[in-house]
Amino acid sequence: MKIKKTIKAYLRKRLNDKYYIQNLNIDIENEKQKKVLICYLDYTALHNLEHIMHPQIYEFSIMIKYFLSQNYCIDICPYNYEYQERIKDDYDIIIGLGATFRTAVQKNTLAKKILYLTENPPLIAEQLEKARVDYFYERKGKKIPLERSGVCFVESDLYIADYRICGSNKHLLNQPNTFFLYFIGLKNQNFSYDGKRKNKYNFLWFGGPAAIHKGLDICMDIFERHKEWNLYVAGITEKKLKTYGIHEGISNVHFLGFLDVNSKEYIDIVNETVFMILPSCSESYSTAVLTSMRHGLVPIVCQNNGFDEFEDLVFILKDYHIEYVEKEIIRILEDYSMEELEKRSKEIMEFADTNFSMGNYRKELYQILDLYVNVGGGEYQDVKDCL
Repeated sequence: MKIKKTIKAYLRKRLNDKYYIQNLNIDIENEKQKKVLICYLDYTALHNLEHIMHPQIYEFSIMIKYFLSQNYCIDICPYNYEYQERIKDDYDIIIGLGATFRTAVQKNTLAKKILYLTENPPLIAEQLEKARVDYFYERKGKKIPLERSGVCFVESDLYIADYRICGSNKHLLNQPNTFFLYFIGLKNQNFSYDGKRKNKYNFLWFGGPAAIHKGLDICMDIFERHKEWNLYVAGITEKKLKTYGIHEGISNVHFLGFLDVNSKEYIDIVNETVFMILPSCSESYSTAVLTSMRHGLVPIVCQNNGFDEFEDLVFILKDYHIEYVEKEIIRILEDYSMEELEKRSKEIMEFADTNFSMGNYRKELYQILDLYVNVGGGEYQDVKDCL
């Protein structure tokens, strides 16, 4: 038995070590070549670029390409790398997040340290998520742990970094050397807007496994009261729902499981719905919302989720309690005709295609790194000159 455990541990260690990829683009003849560690995703995220499931993969590839354009020697390591002791101590730049970022910062005191913050500031995120967990317990009598807070970020991350690159919610993070950019929303290349099929009483909740964090329980309680509405739920499994004590069985709540944005099923769903509802407690631009906007859905989201600055396009919920959210949905349905919602939908789609595209993200990231963080020499290069 001990031999089997030893073999398994050895194989696991060897496999995990492969995720720490080193010396990409190395110039052996250049002893002064600068070195960067990108601690975000692991390299296996790039294995299936023909069928990208999450915008993070675009972000990851763009980061890599930037440092290639600046002739850095590049190391890649996942944010939660298990063998932290193997992280090297000779980096000029560290960019990323998670436990790997913190270890690399400790080992590379002279490096330029760039935190890539994809959530709200940690203490705020924790407070907001705790309020939702407490509200769920108050209604359902079931205690669940915090699922998002502390997984990738802790409060000290904000202070050990020299620079911070973030999504929105600028009012929640007021520190020097902090820069904001728009994240990426996916786009199905076969999508064509079809207003004739839309029904303004159809809503899409498009999230992930942290259902209480993202307000699915609130949506389900509201839709159970309004059988004249339909809620389509994508991105969470029945098995995961059961861990919360939430079960299928509400006739007007339709569970789709994993929904591939690149599929025909996704196109059918977005062309039959008008609203994307995500009363999440804390996001810094939910990429699910950005993706929905690029397909013409009108978001209904809570404040402090990155969309407060777009009140002329999206509907902002000032509170998350069921009675308030229910009244707001009723108000929106009563106050806006289908023609007005279609007009807004097209404005949202045009705005999102411009601002939440891969090209715009690339331009903004490169500009931040060149002009402000001064990684590329201090003079911003146009994107076409970098690629």
